[in-house]
Amino acid sequence: MPNKDAYIARMKIQLDELNAGLDKLEGRIHVAEVKIMTTYESEMSALRLQLQKAHLRLDEVRTSGENTWGNLKTEMEKARDALVYAFHDFQSRI
Repeated sequence: MPNKDAYIARMKIQLDELNAGLDKLEGRIHVAEVKIMTTYESEMSALRLQLQKAHLRLDEVRTSGENTWGNLKTEMEKARDALVYAFHDFQSRI
C-alpha cells in the first residue's frame, strides 16, 4: 500500500495532466468556434442579400402595372419560398 504522500503526488500529477488536456481541448474548441462563427456570419450575409433581392422583387411587383404584376407574382413567390427554405435550413443547423 503506497504511503499517503506518494499517493497524493501521483494523484496530483494525474489531475494536472487532465487539466492540461482540458486546456488543450478548450483551445481546440475556441478554434472551432471561430470557424463556426465565420461560417455562420457568411451564411447570414448570404441570407440578408437574398432578403434584399426579395424586397427588390416586391418593389417590382408594387410598381408594376395591372397587366404585368401576375408574371412578377410568380417570381416573387419563388424568391420568397427559396428564402424561407434557406432560413429554416440555417436555423435548423444552429
